[in-house]
Formats: sequence, structure tokens, C-alpha cells
Amino acid sequence: MKDFSPFNEEESWTEGPSINRSDGKEIHIERIVSLLPVRYYWGWTIFAVAYLLVSNVFIAYFEKSLTYFISSLILSILLAQQTIIIIWAKNKLNTIEKVLLEIVDLPQEEIRILWRGLKARIFDDKKMILMGLLMNVLAHVFHLDDLGYSYESAYSYIFIQYVYYGVHYFMGAGLYLLAATLSAIYSLSKIPLNINSLISRHVHFKGLLYSELTICAISVYLSWGIFYMTTPSRLTDKLSIIWFSSFAVILLLYFILSQYIIHRMMTKAKRDNLGTFSAILRSTAQEALKNPTKQNIICLRAIIDIQRQIDDMCQWPFGIYEILHIVLIVIIPLVVVLLEIIFEVVR
Repeated sequence: MKDFSPFNEEESWTEGPSINRSDGKEIHIERIVSLLPVRYYWGWTIFAVAYLLVSNVFIAYFEKSLTYFISSLILSILLAQQTIIIIWAKNKLNTIEKVLLEIVDLPQEEIRILWRGLKARIFDDKKMILMGLLMNVLAHVFHLDDLGYSYESAYSYIFIQYVYYGVHYFMGAGLYLLAATLSAIYSLSKIPLNINSLISRHVHFKGLLYSELTICAISVYLSWGIFYMTTPSRLTDKLSIIWFSSFAVILLLYFILSQYIIHRMMTKAKRDNLGTFSAILRSTAQEALKNPTKQNIICLRAIIDIQRQIDDMCQWPFGIYEILHIVLIVIIPLVVVLLEIIFEVVR
């Protein structure tokens, strides 16, 4: 049995050698990194390191100082972090098709057509690009692009400000990915599920995957918070603080809504399938009473045991461990960043 853990790079349903471990149409973020004959995470890491080295060499030459080193360092981290997460999410979402084939009560060809349509919506290049551009426009409107630096040379401005817009664009593309995946899971909640959705551990993979997407998004949010805290502006404008803090609410809502939708799917599947299973149990019990052979008694006990397991089945896609995981890794860092921003403004 394969391991369905979202962070397992070695185990995958994708067969054969592949650099980017993706199937179907590539998104533009993948096409950029495909210029290098390495896996996507190494490709974007190479791009990020190249930017860090080149920018600091030129900035040190023109500015005669390393004033902007921290900013360019964090921008390079964000460049690699955001692009890697987006492609990682695409590769992992490809595996959901196998889960759907197991738990959805529809013909396999209909499931494949349904998933291809949802995947095309999630990784719509045009909408992803428009969201990235929109985020840059909003960053300018809310003065997030005013980092407070005084540049001695136009080249320094290019290396910091223009790359900031590029990295901010990828942040917008990531936000579109979150919105599209939430829309996809809502669409999936309307389709019928079979009995496998109650007894298969793979249904929990979807909940865990959305939890991991939330954690990845939070890590990006924290990196942006650290970046702004290291710039002279430090998000001192109240409007920009409200704008930046609103992303914390968006990310928490994303986690809560995705898990709640999956919970509703599991609850509905349990309610619908238990009715059918109860009918089978009654029929088997009547047969055992009429003809109490050893085989009929064993069959009845087996069905009763299965129904007991279904009754005890957790209807949430996570347990206590996952809840603690989310609280410790997501909520606490968010509170710390928000408090740092608030106290910095107070000073």
C-alpha cells in the first residue's frame, strides 16, 4: 500500500521518471523553471540564489554598502518558497483523482471528466496571471510597495523594487490557487460518495492536504511579515496594516471552510450509506434467524462488526494530533507576527 502523505516526495501515483512530477498541461510557473534540467524545487532555488548573488554584487557596487542585503535575502527566499509551493500543490492535487475514483459513487469516466474540469479551473493560467497582477496593483494602492528605502542609484531600485513586484505577483498567484482549491472542494461536496468514503483512510488525505496547503500559505505569510519588518517602512501606515492583517483572517477561513466542507461530505456519506447498510443488516439478520447455520451467523457477526466500525468512524478529516499541529504551527506564529506589527506601530 502506498503512502498518501502530501509531503512524501518519493511515493507518488505518478509512474515513471519525471522532473516536475506533474501530468497534463504545465502552468507558466512550471514552464519558466523547465528551462533548467533539474527538479522544480532545485530550479527555483537556483533562480533565487542567482538573484541574491547578482543583486547584492550590483547594489554593493552602486550603493557602496550592504544596506539592502536583508531585503534581497528575504525576497530571494520568497521567490523560491512561493513558486515551489505552487508547483508542489499542483503535483499533489493530481493525486486526488485516484482518491475520487475510490470514494465517488459515479462511473470512472465521469469522475475523470469531472476532475479534469476542476483541475483546469484550479490551474487556469489566465486567472492566475490576472490575480498576480491585481495583487501588485493593490500593493501600490495600499502603499505596500513603499519600502522606505532611499536609493542612490536607479539600478538599486530595479533590483529591489522590480523584484518585489515579481515576488508579490507569485503571492497573488498563490492566493488564486487557494481560492480555486476551496471552490473545487465545494463542487466535490455535491457529488455522491460510496461506502469506501467511510472506511478508507484515503478520504483523510484530502483533509490533510488542505491542512498542509494552509500551513504552506501561513509560512509564506510569515516570510512576508518578516520582510516588511526589516524594511524602513515597517508597515507603519494603518491602511497597509489592515490590508496585511486581513490575510491572516483569509488563511484561517480557508482552513476552517475546507475542513468543514470535507466534514459535511463525510457526514452525508455516512448518513446515506448507513441507510443502505442497515437494510443489508436486517436482511442478513432475518436470514440468520430463519436458517441459523454457522455460515449465516458468522456473516451476521461480520456485518454487525462493520456497522459498529462505521458508527465509530470519525466524521472529521483530522484528529487531536492534527488539531494540535495546526494550533502550534499556524495560529501561534500568526499571533506573534500580528503583535510585532501592532507594537511596532505603537512605538
